[in-house]
Amino acid sequence: MENEQETLSYEQAYSELRQIIDRLENSDVNIDVLTKEIERAESLLDFCNKRLSQVEVDVQELTKRLEAFDEQNGELAE
Repeated sequence: MENEQETLSYEQAYSELRQIIDRLENSDVNIDVLTKEIERAESLLDFCNKRLSQVEVDVQELTKRLEAFDEQNGELAE
């Protein structure tokens, strides 16, 4: 998944994760496939969580920068 993270978007990872969950909920899966599906789902879930956490940090940093910019320009931050 390391190399894939460079090209995989959040939307793609989330979509694949939902597909795996649907397959697990709606079909009889043999144990070998089940193990691989669960491992892939865990990997995708970790990827999505990391992306969401990074976006949250980015938004917080941008908000702070915008507030500082508004203060420097004599405008009140909303």
